[in-house]
Amino acid sequence: NYHHYTGRASSRPGIDDGGGGKHTRGVKSRDNFIPAKVNRKAADGYEGGCLELCFPREVMLDISYYQMNSYEKRIVDISLYFNKFDKDESRKDYTLQVTFR
Repeated sequence: NYHHYTGRASSRPGIDDGGGGKHTRGVKSRDNFIPAKVNRKAADGYEGGCLELCFPREVMLDISYYQMNSYEKRIVDISLYFNKFDKDESRKDYTLQVTFR
């Protein structure tokens, strides 16, 4: 059931969709958001171009944090790297590497 899975009545997202839009409306300070930097420079070197229907087979999520005390960490930087692109729509495989530092 789409509604139970996403919290949305339809596939179109909106401010009252029960997902991210609803959450951000309740946040008092935008200082709580950490922008994620997306790097897909590896696609620039793909022969013939890689603007449409080009899929990364290696994804790296790099999360940097500041250790506040023995129990708390504060995320200070997030980067998402897409590498090893191809145009094979039939493939569903990719690797995901998550790094905390």
